[in-house]
Amino acid sequence: TTVLLLVAAEIDTLVVLLWWNNGMLGKYSAALSIASSGLAVVGGTLHKVLFPHLAQTQDPNEQIRLLRHGIFSAALLLGGLTMVLMGIVPWLIPILFGSAFRDAIGVTEVLLVAYLFVPLKTVIIQSLRGVGVSTPGSVAAALSLGLFLLVVWPLGKALGLVGVGIAFGVANAAAVGYLVLHVSRRDGFSPRAADEKTGLRVHVAILGARQH
Repeated sequence: TTVLLLVAAEIDTLVVLLWWNNGMLGKYSAALSIASSGLAVVGGTLHKVLFPHLAQTQDPNEQIRLLRHGIFSAALLLGGLTMVLMGIVPWLIPILFGSAFRDAIGVTEVLLVAYLFVPLKTVIIQSLRGVGVSTPGSVAAALSLGLFLLVVWPLGKALGLVGVGIAFGVANAAAVGYLVLHVSRRDGFSPRAADEKTGLRVHVAILGARQH
């Protein structure tokens, strides 16, 4: 899952590197830095807040309730931040990168929407892994990567860098949709997952005791 997530997170930059010149890559990189930096920080913070609560909760039904609440809160916060960034991007790009990068504003706006789904996807996957459920994360990572590769060629050819951003957004939105559907259909996590989680805690406790 981790390898798939890393590849899926960087595949759009790799496509731009392979298909366009250094000038276009520079504009895409500038847009990407604005779109991904703030959202990634917020997503990482949300995961650090949510994960301990999931790990401490023994009741599978409570775990799924916490996860659903966390997904909703993450979506609200990330959506709000995206709207703020969308409003200041037309001024932010020229200030940070100069007037030569004004034509990167459109790409940045598209990437802001696209990258809204990346930290949300990561929060859900890591939270599921934290309670012993890893398969949906692997499926979601593979889905986002495969769908991006499927649609990036026609969209990139028709719309240029904006098309790459749209393809990236569509792929990650589909992955988040799959994960949300998976979580919404669950009444709780399986006993097997809970047993694996408990076993891991016992193993860690034994190792800690041996060290002392």
